[in-house]
Order: sequence, then structure tokens, then C-alpha cells
Amino acid sequence: MSAEVDPNVIAAAALTDLIKTTFNTVINGVTKKFEFAWNKVFTDFDPYCRRVYQINSHVRIICAKDRDIPLYDIYVESKFYSSEGIYSDEEIVQKIRDGDRIVISGNGGTGKTFFMRHLWMTIFRNPMGVIPIFIELRNLSRSDTSIFKDSLMSIMSPARQISVELFDYFCNHGSFCFILDGFDEIPHDNRDDIQSSILSFASQFPKCPMVVSSRPDERFSGWQQFHVLSPRPFEYTQMIDLVEKIPIADDIKESFKSSADEVFYERHESFLSNPLLCIMMVMTFRDNMDIPENMNAFYDQAFITLYSSHDATKAWSRDSTLSIDQFRKIFGIFSAISYYEEKFEFNEYELLSYIDRSIKVIKIDASVDEVRRDIVESVNLMQQDGLYIYFIHRSFQEYFTAYAITHLLNKKAYEYLKKIKTRISDNVIAMAFEMNEHIVIEGYIRPEIEEHGIFDRVDDECIGIDFLECLDCNIAVNLKQSGGGISRFSIIGPVPNKIRDFVVNINKMRSEKSSEVLDVFERSDVNEQIRLILEEFETLLDSRQEFDINMSVAFRDGKVNIDYNSLYESGVVYDVICRIRRKIDEKAEEDGEELKEIIRSARHWCGEVMRLDQERAASIDEIFGPN
Repeated sequence: MSAEVDPNVIAAAALTDLIKTTFNTVINGVTKKFEFAWNKVFTDFDPYCRRVYQINSHVRIICAKDRDIPLYDIYVESKFYSSEGIYSDEEIVQKIRDGDRIVISGNGGTGKTFFMRHLWMTIFRNPMGVIPIFIELRNLSRSDTSIFKDSLMSIMSPARQISVELFDYFCNHGSFCFILDGFDEIPHDNRDDIQSSILSFASQFPKCPMVVSSRPDERFSGWQQFHVLSPRPFEYTQMIDLVEKIPIADDIKESFKSSADEVFYERHESFLSNPLLCIMMVMTFRDNMDIPENMNAFYDQAFITLYSSHDATKAWSRDSTLSIDQFRKIFGIFSAISYYEEKFEFNEYELLSYIDRSIKVIKIDASVDEVRRDIVESVNLMQQDGLYIYFIHRSFQEYFTAYAITHLLNKKAYEYLKKIKTRISDNVIAMAFEMNEHIVIEGYIRPEIEEHGIFDRVDDECIGIDFLECLDCNIAVNLKQSGGGISRFSIIGPVPNKIRDFVVNINKMRSEKSSEVLDVFERSDVNEQIRLILEEFETLLDSRQEFDINMSVAFRDGKVNIDYNSLYESGVVYDVICRIRRKIDEKAEEDGEELKEIIRSARHWCGEVMRLDQERAASIDEIFGPN
């Protein structure tokens, strides 16, 4: 990896010079008025840059819980993919420098945040006329568009040395690159508002590069101004590179690498291709000299490894520390409550409150402070960063939530599963199924099929467009532009959300490639063709003209039906409707057949697991007698 400055050995004086260089990179060619105003901002910008530099230049990883690790001691060059191709991280950085807007969409542990930090560090070291602004989206408490901009200004300049006029001036000239990390950490109820603010801001300042990271979310398919990219799973050579960099004993790494040939990698690819899980696997290998065969066994061994490494150092306080079983139960309830309430970070008061609620559920004689110490300081399943405490990785919250569902919630587990069934970017339901199939079958699969009729509209005799019709598929398209040239469009559909969510969850339980199935639902040929037409359509419209165009696409009697209403009547609108109809006619048959195969396969699998569950119950009754 090329770097003009080694980020691991930057002295204080060199950092000051870098900050000044970055700060001054945007003032070439500006008027004296704006140069003078910008220079006043430096008193705010300097501490902001130092703070963000410290955040991004070092990371805390699971096998070195007691210290920060320089980013580039552990960073492995990543690759990203979309429907258009595969890109190296350097190519992505260059796209962003060129003004591209990008969403980095990937599951937990795939390296999204590491890349976002690498991106900030790369531009900071060599700004080339652009200042990188790193924002953790979970810190944005309000979501109105004007307040969103105000929040960005406040983060950059807490003392408010930067004026709206100055901020707008540099945004209009593309002088800032906004790196927005963790869209998936925004509470669900706030995401629509934050999305609207991001898209409106992006439209208002089209020259500013923007990057957003998140777990997968269907909404990104409608972010017309953004290119969605996903981290590629690590290849064998990347996995070996990562193992060599892990701060763990050399003899352990060498032993692991001697076992980890390409055949070994293929057998455990689901673990080893994920950077976080790869590190955890090396840790469990160190303690067990063995590799678990399924995800839950893996997380269980990882937890035991963390607990044991804590246990070996705490004999002096044994009488005030939870046993491993007590800890598992309390942290299970803690995770289940916080996950249910979509809480992923905690201030000290909130953390203690959640721990107190968990102790009351489990009825264990332990103090809140003792449990807090074990969670954060001893076992280190959570870590403190400034005023807030976070899970070392959200996948641990998901694992312990699944444990609570299957071991601690009793009949409340069914209600819990109903509440979380739409969170298809997470793995809680799949983990719970692996732990206890019966609970998930009775609390989720069977009710969805028998009570809610999830597959009732699936007709095996229908093909193509007729199949889309029998599913009651619809596509809703909105294209809107208000004053100031702010425009956006969104595409929703074609498959009803309840079917999509259920099939994606089922594929996760089957250990199938759920992300590819989600792509079929979200990035169908029909949606992609509509998007391309609308992007071209926008270039034909007067940027000063306000309009709000709504289109509804339905499939009836083997035909495509399009209804629309528009406050902007013109031949251009009529032309785009005709083009959309033709494209859907071309692509709908293919989409219908692909969706049919996916849904039929999921339905067949569900039938089999329900049948086997009933046979197991009958066998138990035969051996032990009915209730």
C-alpha cells in the first residue's frame, strides 16, 4: 500500500503540518473574503482533525482488547463489487476523489468501517483539494434537512466559527468529502428522515463526494445519485495476509497457517472470508486447536475464549465475579432487551439501566457495578469509546439475543420473533433456528405459512408476468424535485415486503446465500431498467421546475399496467412512461421466473422442516408418552 506519510509514526509536529496542509488545500483561487473567513475556522478545525485522526489511525480489535492497534498494522487491502464489476480499494478511493457518491453495503465484520477509516486517512494524507469529513451517523440526533446541515457544521466546527455562507461556498465547490459511517446504527424510526436529509443534501451540493456505509438495506436501490458497492469476501491470499498481521503469538499463527491450506479455506470459507470471524477463528484455534463446523458453535467457543482469558487473570476477585453460566444468561437478556429496542450504543446511565433490568429478569444475586465490570472490563464483550459503550461487534449482540430467544424467554420467544422478523439484514432468527429449530418453526415459520398465508398466492401453474400478478407484485416509482434543483427518485417493489422478508430469512436458516437472494428482490432487471430510464429522464428536465411524479406499475391479465399522476405534464413525461412499459414487458417474464424458483424452493424447504419437526415430536411422545 503506497503512502506519502507512514500513519503509524507521525510525530506531533508532522501531524500539525498535515492538518495545515489539508486545511489550506481548499483555499486556492478563493476570494480574500472567503480566505479570511476560512482562516478563522482553523482554531476549530485543528482539534477536530486531531480527534478524527486519533479515531481513524488506530483500531481496537477483539484479540487485543487492552490496547489500540495502528490501523495499517492490521488493514488488508479490500475488494468491492457491484453489478458493473470488481474494484480494489484504491480504485474506490479514486472514484470518490472524482466525485462519485457511493454506498458501502455489507454485513457485519466485512471491513466496512476499516475501509471508511482508510478512506479518511488516505484523503487526509494527500487531500488534493478536498477535505475529508468523517461523521458517525449514530451521533446525529435530529434529522430535518436544515438541521442535518447544521449538525455537519457543528461537528466540523463546535465553536461555530464556520458560517452557513462559508460552508455552502465550499460545498458548492466540492471542497468537502463527507464520509458517513454506520447508517444501519440509526434507529429504524429515524432512518427515513436521515435518508431524506442525505439525499437532499447530496442534490443541493452535487460536487461534494459522499460515502455512506451500512449493512444491506433495500432503500439504497432507490438512491439514484449513489453507486452501491459491497465488500467482497476475503480470498485465500487476503485471509493469509490478515492472519500474518493479527497480534497473536507467532507459533499460533504459523500452526494455523500450516492447517489453513486452500482446501481448509474452502471448507470454512463462510468464516475465513469474513475478517472479524477470521480473527475470532484464530483465537478459538489458539485455545482449542480445532475449528467449529457451525456459526453458533463458533460464537460459543469465541465467547468461552474471551471469558477464559478473563478468568485466568481474575482469581483475586472470584467471589464477586459471575460464573460463565450466570454471565451468559445476564448478557443474553441484556442483548435481547437492547436489540428489541434497537439500542446499539449506551451512555453510562443507559448501560447501568439495561444491566439492572437484566438482573431483575434473571434473578441473580449480583450488583449492577459487578456485572458492568465483567461486561466491559473483564470479558470485554463491550468496550468504551469516550462517553459511550459499544458491543465489540454487533454480531455478538445478535448471537446472545438468539441465545435468549431459545433458552430464556420461554413462550415470550414467539412474540419476540414476530417483532424482529423484518430485520433481514441481521442474523438473529437464523442463529436461533440453528440453536433450537422447534422454537423458530412454531414461533415464526408455521404462523407465517398457516396463519398469515405467506405462500397462499404462490401458484405453481403461473409463469412470468402471471406469477408476478399472483403474488400481487407492484412497483411504486416517485420522482420529485423542489426548489433549488433538489431531486430524487425512489423505487419500491416489485415483491411485497412480507414475502421478501420471509424468503430472505428462510435462506439464512438454510445457510444459503441470502445476500444474492436479496439482490434478486431489490435489484431485479425491472427495477434496474426503470432506474436507468429515470436517470436519463432527469437530465431532460428543467432543474428550476418543481414537479412530483408518481407512477404505479401493476401486473394484470398477463399485461403491464402503469398509472401515473404528475404536476409536470409534458411530452417528456409521456415518453418516459412508454419507455418504462416497454422495458418492463421485456424483463418481467425473466424476473417472474427467477422469483418463482426462489420462492418455490423456500416453500419446499419450509414444508420439509415442519414435517421433520412433527416427526421428532411424535418420536418423543412415543418414547416418553404424550403430555
